[in-house]
Amino acid sequence: MPSESSIRNWVNLAAEHIQKVVMNTKLPVSGYFGFDEIHMRTDGERTYILSLVELWDDVYINAEFSQDRDTGTIK
Repeated sequence: MPSESSIRNWVNLAAEHIQKVVMNTKLPVSGYFGFDEIHMRTDGERTYILSLVELWDDVYINAEFSQDRDTGTIK
C-alpha cells in the first residue's frame, strides 16, 4: 500500500496537469449568461450561493458560497 505522502504527491501532480488544461481550454459559449443568487441560513448564519449559467446550453460556468453577497469572483 502506498504511503499517504505518495498519494498526496500523485494528486498534486495530477492537479497541476489538469489545471493547465482547464485554464487553457476555451469554452464554446453563446455569450448569454444567467446569474442566480440563493439565500440560505445554516446554523443561524446567512450564506449565499452564487451561480453563473450559460443560458443556451444550460452549463454551469461557476458556483461559489459566500458569507457576503457583494464579494465574490462571480460578481
